[in-house]
Amino acid sequence: MSQDYWLTVRTGPKVARERFDTLDDALEELEVAGPGRFLPAKRGGVDVRGDGSVQAYVGGVRRRPLKAKGRTTPFEALRQALS
Repeated sequence: MSQDYWLTVRTGPKVARERFDTLDDALEELEVAGPGRFLPAKRGGVDVRGDGSVQAYVGGVRRRPLKAKGRTTPFEALRQALS
């Protein structure tokens, strides 16, 4: 079974997808859906809002926000949650 990770970028009505071989490569590009992507614990991403704020989350339809602790960034919190 392939261990692919996908980057999905939604800009208005347009959707673009790109495949990555590793979690680290995909995380550098932000949103992730990986192996077992139908299991909430293996799905997550980062929302970048219009005001520039960033919120990491896990889950698909039911997203659970991740809280960055201490000096941890939202991207590091996502990496820890998906590893």
